[in-house]
Amino acid sequence: MAIMSSDPHTHAERIREQFTRQAHPFAAFPIHSQEQSLAWLAEGLKVSTRDSILDAGCGPGLVACYLAPLAGTVCGVDATPAMVAKARQIAAERGCGNATFQEGLMERLPFPDRTFDGVVTRYAFHHVLDTVAAMKELVRVCRPAGRVVVCDAAPRAACRDAYDAWERLRDPSHSSARTPEELNALAEQHLCDVTSRGFRLEADVEALVSVSFPDPGAREQLIASMRADLRVDALDMGVRDIGGRLMMSFPIIVVAGSVPR
Repeated sequence: MAIMSSDPHTHAERIREQFTRQAHPFAAFPIHSQEQSLAWLAEGLKVSTRDSILDAGCGPGLVACYLAPLAGTVCGVDATPAMVAKARQIAAERGCGNATFQEGLMERLPFPDRTFDGVVTRYAFHHVLDTVAAMKELVRVCRPAGRVVVCDAAPRAACRDAYDAWERLRDPSHSSARTPEELNALAEQHLCDVTSRGFRLEADVEALVSVSFPDPGAREQLIASMRADLRVDALDMGVRDIGGRLMMSFPIIVVAGSVPR
């Protein structure tokens, strides 16, 4: 099992190492561009063409590029230079002239207070060591009454340890998933009028593992663990065998709220 380091510098280096490798395959993997899941982010932001939006932990810019035609401006920030470069490439290919990208850490966002009308982060909180600090930063850079949306995997509490162990084996930069109750409570502590929506995001297990960069020897173990979870669901990944094809589904939550005035 991959062991998570609690040292912020070591963890940040692990994230950069993983996502330098993942810049292209992450952008190309279909679940990351699933239309309905992106639409729910825009809905949570209540985005309009007057708004300036921040995509924190933007990765290859898929969320930012989806929001660009709906917003006034979109800025993406990510800790991994290769992801920032990929985001700029995709934005240029899609003609998103109002989208810009830069390097930066979610726990120390490089923007003044109250810079944006809305802030979104997707599939990044499970890489963060201190989610309270990250949430405070999202709120800090958003104007009063602006919208903050957090979307991430959120397994059931009883499954979280097993879920984390599998994900750390697949991606050593995984920190820990938060449960739906934890993410809702975090939002309630910092935002007003909080709403949440849960959904499942389906993926082919072997395809998912093939675009990941686990430690040597882990690929077979990952697939074997999934197969052992058939009809058990200790991972909260809903593993199914469909005609010999192993399928799973990530438990995802979208939590949205307004910054207090």
